[in-house]
Amino acid sequence: MARAVISECIITIGIVIASAIAVSAFIANSTGLGAIITLRHSADKETMLTRIEIVFATNISSSSVKVWVKNIGIHSIPGPLIEKSDLFFGPQGFH
Repeated sequence: MARAVISECIITIGIVIASAIAVSAFIANSTGLGAIITLRHSADKETMLTRIEIVFATNISSSSVKVWVKNIGIHSIPGPLIEKSDLFFGPQGFH
């Protein structure tokens, strides 16, 4: 009888420890997930608050174009972002 009680105590302690480890791992992963969601939300917000409008575009030669753009967003656009931007051409009035 005493052996059964001791065995049940050891098993109960093991289950409590295993449960605590599982819960702590879950909390750690959910905290990391929250940080990722916050970072993604910040990037999406920055994209929505940064907008440009093409004012005028003309071809200087057969291989180069000069484009004037205006920042109509709330945030300023840093130089490195402009240098990494892509510009696509299409017919006039194309949206």
